[in-house]
Amino acid sequence: FKHTRHFSLSDNGTLSTSKMADGEAPEQSAWPLVAAATALGVATVTASLYSFLRHGKRSSDMDWPTVPGAWPLFGHFPYIQSLDRMCDVLSQWADQYGTSTGCFEITMPGGRQTLVVCREDAAVQIMNQRPQKVYRTTELREAIRSIHANGVFAAEGPQWQRERKLASAALNRKQLTQHYLPMLKEQAHKLIDKWIVSVEQQQQQQQQQQNQSNSGDGGILQGTRTDLGGMTADGVCNTVLGQDFDFLHHPNSTVAKDVRAVVKAATLRALMPIWYWRIPVVGQYLDGYGWSVERLRRIIQDTIQSFQSEKRQDDDQGDDPDDNDNTYLKKIMSLAQSESNKKPLTMDRVVGNAATVFIAGTDTTEKTLVQALYQLALRPELQTTLRKSVQDFDWDAASMDDFYAKIPRVKSFLQEVHRYFLFPLMFLETNEEIPFRSATLPAGLQIFVHIRHCATQRDRPSKGVPFGPNQSHPQVFDPERYLVYKDYKHDESTLTCADPVTTSDSAAFMMFGSGVKSCPGRKYS
Repeated sequence: FKHTRHFSLSDNGTLSTSKMADGEAPEQSAWPLVAAATALGVATVTASLYSFLRHGKRSSDMDWPTVPGAWPLFGHFPYIQSLDRMCDVLSQWADQYGTSTGCFEITMPGGRQTLVVCREDAAVQIMNQRPQKVYRTTELREAIRSIHANGVFAAEGPQWQRERKLASAALNRKQLTQHYLPMLKEQAHKLIDKWIVSVEQQQQQQQQQQNQSNSGDGGILQGTRTDLGGMTADGVCNTVLGQDFDFLHHPNSTVAKDVRAVVKAATLRALMPIWYWRIPVVGQYLDGYGWSVERLRRIIQDTIQSFQSEKRQDDDQGDDPDDNDNTYLKKIMSLAQSESNKKPLTMDRVVGNAATVFIAGTDTTEKTLVQALYQLALRPELQTTLRKSVQDFDWDAASMDDFYAKIPRVKSFLQEVHRYFLFPLMFLETNEEIPFRSATLPAGLQIFVHIRHCATQRDRPSKGVPFGPNQSHPQVFDPERYLVYKDYKHDESTLTCADPVTTSDSAAFMMFGSGVKSCPGRKYS
């Protein structure tokens, strides 16, 4: 998937993908290598001894396996190397060390002992301790705060209860149906129009050049991933901020680069053993992402000030505020300023909530769309089936209920993409001592929950994953997994799509949380 060069569109509308040639490097992220390497080296050396003294001792009553071969100070991180490899490496170790117990232990940089949970029953036992006794890791929460996204995602305890109330109301069904859905449809139309023009232009060039070798090719969709990212960012900017930066047609704009940089900043900083960005004056800029973080923060603040000015004008004119709450930002500000809300909404909370949805919504939706397109390119027969199933569907007039009920094959496919590919890991830590298996986990223990392995392992698959009409094991990617026929003849007219299991006793869709800690933006994604 990472080595895909481009998607091709044939004359009959079939999508395919081609790989990079041998020796051709995949597109690399524009990391500021020198600054990042310097920050990493200084942070690791400075913090490792302290972290080792603080976290290095292993509790004597932990009876699960430990992966051998940990390096002094660096632990097992040299084997993992990067976040991209982490999921695959932990899966291999889960098969080797975690089969019998459902968990195993590794050592992270600085000697910090980390419990990796890789079976559903063990994952459920940990997740059921949220939100009071198990939090997101301190490192992850601090990294999120460093990019000014101190909203519902990074919140825990009483703060989480306040942020969750705001986020849930701003992402409720009414907001999705009346305001956000029309905006997202508009962005989808822009993307389709751009792709049509791109393919037509290439077809004309091929005809002019009379290139016989390409005469059967309907065109190549260059920059597909960039386009999907641009469309997603446009949709989120419209729904969250009420602004259209047109990332789709200006992928190299400063704002577009800043959005991508901020997501990378959060990922990098979450893995750092020391919070170097807290160093006065220069800390925020050591990894090269500080300028992007600050520019996005100013954009959100300027939008907030503009909304406050509009609201004052509406109040002077006696307009109904509900009629103007057509964006996420306006909605949370109206809710927080209502008489029933006793907690005043500070500028930091407004920026944090807006930035949270902006960053999380862009990243998750883009990854879902790119992965879905890639899976379609690998399966021409699936393209034909899905195209046939929606040929009479009126996308422009469709409501939220129509999307959920009238295109079951598309819904099943996207749910399977979510289940199989999105958010394979959760990074947690204990806030206090908790019982686990036959042991007691100490406060401050870092826990990685390998959601994908829990939901796809062969020996003890998640009970929340249906086998579907094809009787496919959860380890297999099956676009028809959630389809349900109401009669034994498998009549297409009786076809429906089951909703994913999101109960607290299943790891099937744990990437969106579970129980009271479920993600309020799941329907948006």
